[in-house]
Formats: sequence, structure tokens, C-alpha cells
Amino acid sequence: MHGEALAYNCIGVDYMKLGEHDSKNYDDAIEFHTKHKEVADVAGKFLAHINLGIIYNNTDDHEKSSINHQFALRYAI
Repeated sequence: MHGEALAYNCIGVDYMKLGEHDSKNYDDAIEFHTKHKEVADVAGKFLAHINLGIIYNNTDDHEKSSINHQFALRYAI
């Protein structure tokens, strides 16, 4: 399960980087970070929410960005 979570995270990060040049890739990044969040342990859920917050901020969806960063804070505590 840990390997699966790590793979989803890595693919999500790749799409995040591609999204910097073509924003349509952010949808794929969201998909893979969401899959990461679903199978991850607590530390992984923290990281998935951080990444989702960054993506939503980059797409100007500040409400979803804030929600994900608040979830990340809860997992950090």
C-alpha cells in the first residue's frame, strides 16, 4: 500500500509540474493526489492535502485550497 501511495504522489507531482505550462494537466494532478490521499497513511494524507491545496491555489480556487490546507494542518497536529 505504501508503494501505491508513493506512486500516486509522484505521478501527481509530475502533472503538477506539467500544469505550470499547460493548466489542463492540473485535472490529472488532482486525480492522482486524490488517489494518494485515499490510500495513504497519516503522513501521506498530510502531503496529499498540501499538494491539492497548491494545485487549487494555482487554479484560483482559493476555497478548495484553503479547505485542503486546513485538512493538512489537522493531519499535522
